[in-house]
Formats: sequence, structure tokens, C-alpha cells
Amino acid sequence: MRAERHGDEWILNGEKCFIANASVGKLFFIDARTDPNAPLKQGTTMFLVPRDTPGFRIGKVFNKSGWRFYQNGEMIFENARVPHANVVGPVNGSDMKTQQAGDRTGGDLFGDLELAANALGVCDDACGMALRLARTKKQGGRLLFEQQLVQLKLNRMHLLTEALRSFVMRVAWEHDHKMHSANPGLCMNFSTDVIQEVSEINLDLHADAGVMDPRADKLVRDAIIWSHLAGDSVQRMKATRRLAK
Repeated sequence: MRAERHGDEWILNGEKCFIANASVGKLFFIDARTDPNAPLKQGTTMFLVPRDTPGFRIGKVFNKSGWRFYQNGEMIFENARVPHANVVGPVNGSDMKTQQAGDRTGGDLFGDLELAANALGVCDDACGMALRLARTKKQGGRLLFEQQLVQLKLNRMHLLTEALRSFVMRVAWEHDHKMHSANPGLCMNFSTDVIQEVSEINLDLHADAGVMDPRADKLVRDAIIWSHLAGDSVQRMKATRRLAK
């Protein structure tokens, strides 16, 4: 995205991709490069752009595996004219750090804690589903709960879920006591591993029992999103660097 000033207007050109709620939003905060020769943080300006701005349109809305209600789309700018009055903050002074969703480690504890707590809720649901299935479904004349392999899988699901719960509570306690540590980012990373393994075990139990449960499938598809939000290599390295501070 780039923007050039022409009198009292700015001309915006370029595209933004995979933008959350792009297809439903009515008003957008848009960062664009206004000084290509300066570093990113010193050469970027934020604009307030209404959806009906001439030259601005929504492109493709992506067909995602999980979090389908949370739509992601393309934002396309072709000589979109925005008045100078719509500049937010100083020209060439947009605070990219506070706007980048990926820069959460140590910066926005609530974002880290929120993701981990959200994952915990999914794990609780998966554990409940698996336990109900094991207590009610028979296979080979015996309840699934009586079979050793099923017991081991249930054990693993609950072990990981309770470990994540403890970590989430620890981070919340540190936040309440205004303590600074690497734990928010580490907890967010850990939640990615836990939600994906727990939801997959739940799906395996249903499939092995011959039960086609769309809800179990949805939990797995939603869990995939954590690889992008909380568990990618960049997020893990950021959490690790926090250890040295």
C-alpha cells in the first residue's frame, strides 16, 4: 500500500490481503507507505477510509478451513481519494507496533492471554465431547470407556487441558500483579500445541467409534487457526527473545 499527497487529498494505491472482517466492515484504519525511502515505522501514515470511498473495493473473500464466521478478504485501492483530514496521527508517524496484530508478545498481554484462554475453552469442549462418547458408545460389547486405548487418549486430552489451564491462570495472576515476563507469549505458543492435539484426539475417538460428528470436525478446523495466530515460528521466536529481557 502506498499513498501520495495531491493538495488536500491523498491518492491510495495497492492491496491488502487476508484482512479480518474486510467484507463486513464499514470504516477502516489503513496504514500506507508515504515515504518509501524511510524505514517502515518512519515512512508510514495511517488513514481513516470509509467503505464507500471511490476507488476502494473489496476483492476476494477467502474460503477458510476454520473460524469461517471471522471472514478474511482482499482490500483493493485503485486511485482511491482520501481527504487529508482523514489522516490519523502524524504523517510518516504511524505507530506500526500498536497496529501489527503479530506484535503481541510482551506488548499486548490481553491478546496473548485471550488466545490461550480461547484455546482452553475449545479443549474443555473437546474433552467433554470425548468423555460423553466414551461413556455412552459401545464397541465390541463394551463401553469405549472400558477400553485401555481410549482411557489413554482421554488421559492425554485431560492432562494437556489442565496444564494449559494452569498456565493461563499463572499468566492472569502475573498480569494482576503487574509482573512482566515471557509467559504470556509462551502460554500463547503452548496453547497452539494443546488445542491442536486435544481436538485431533477427540476427532480420532469419534472416527474410530464410527461416529460422524460435525462438531468434532469443526473444533479441529478452528484449531488450525492457532498456527497462524499464536504458534508460528515468528511468534515462538518473539516469545523466546522475551526471556532475555
